Amino acid sequence: GTSVFRENSKLTGKAARVYLAGNAGYLTEISFLDNAAYSVGKDSITEIRPSGGRVAMRFDSDATHSLGYFKLGRSAYNGDIDIYLSKGTLHVDGSTGLIQGGASGYFNTDCFTTSTVHQTGGTLRVNGSDGASEKKTLKGFILGDGLTSAAKREPSVKCVYNLSGGTVTNENTKSVFVLGVGRGHGE
Repeated sequence: GTSVFRENSKLTGKAARVYLAGNAGYLTEISFLDNAAYSVGKDSITEIRPSGGRVAMRFDSDATHSLGYFKLGRSAYNGDIDIYLSKGTLHVDGSTGLIQGGASGYFNTDCFTTSTVHQTGGTLRVNGSDGASEKKTLKGFILGDGLTSAAKREPSVKCVYNLSGGTVTNENTKSVFVLGVGRGHGE
C-alpha cells in the first residue's frame, strides 16, 4: 500500500526495529512531504524487505530524517527497492552494529535485491564510526553486496546510486562509502 506523511507529522521510534515490507508483485510506498520526518534514532534499525515486490521510500521533505542502521534487502527478501531523496537530510548512523557488521547504510547483503538510490537534492549524511566491534567489518555506506563465491564470479546483485543533485557527507574517517563488494556490482 501507500503511506504519505505531510506537514509537520513524524514517524518515530526509539531503540526499535522498523520493517518496511513488500509483497510479491506489488508496490509498497512511503513518502515524507513538506516538513514531515522519519526519525527512529541512531540506536534503531530500519530494514526494507521487498519479498518479491517493490518498496519505495520518498524523502521530499525539508526535515532531517534519522534512519539509524539502514538495511535494504537480505537473502530471504529479494525484490526491488528505490530510495528517493530530493530535500532535507537523510542521516544513517548505525551506532549499535546489530546486524551484519554495523554499517550505517547496508544495501543488498548476500541477495538478489536490486536497489537504486535517486538523489536529486538534499544531503545524505553517513556515520559508520560506531558500528560492530569486529575490526575486519566495513562500516559506513555499502551499496551492492553479494555473496563471495570461488565458483561464481559474475555479480549476484546490481545496485545504482544516481546522484544528480545534493551532497553526500561521510562524517567519520573510519567510515567507508562503497559501491559494490563481494559479488555485488555498484554504479
